[in-house]
Amino acid sequence: MVLKFDGNRWSMMEPLLQTRWAHRSVVVEDTIIHVGGIGKQYFEKWIYGNNHFIQKRSTKYLEDYYIWPETFVVSEQFCKPELRV
Repeated sequence: MVLKFDGNRWSMMEPLLQTRWAHRSVVVEDTIIHVGGIGKQYFEKWIYGNNHFIQKRSTKYLEDYYIWPETFVVSEQFCKPELRV
């Protein structure tokens, strides 16, 4: 389940496409990406618009990437070969 906190109370939102725990969720602008968890866990991308989320499941997954894996966003430039050390 995904919960939203409005500053005063929690409310339930859409359910995850795949049950998971011990994972991370990262927010990038109007998108939430759910990453990892126990077992074979596909990436979920939730895009917010028109007062609801469009949920997409990736064909890519991580297996047993869990216990709240550290996840953060980097620029696309970070992934270019000429910037690797």
